[in-house]
Amino acid sequence: MSVSSNEMKIFLKDLGADMVGIASGDCVETTSNRRGPDYVLPGARSVVVFGKRMLTGSIESPRPEVVTIQNLTLYREFNGVQKFK
Repeated sequence: MSVSSNEMKIFLKDLGADMVGIASGDCVETTSNRRGPDYVLPGARSVVVFGKRMLTGSIESPRPEVVTIQNLTLYREFNGVQKFK
């Protein structure tokens, strides 16, 4: 399946991403501990990176349940990424 960069950016921003970047898979430095995108998805040529704003307090909270709830919320919001068609 071929997806244009613009289609992917629109899709992720519609899911709630605040920023989206796409780069060549060759830009990922691979080591014995860090495998490249081709390891995860054979034939992958690009990597997609997206970011979501989070409240500083939810990341730095000393209460683990606050951090866990924030992470679960983020996972739920971006669950649709795997459903891109």
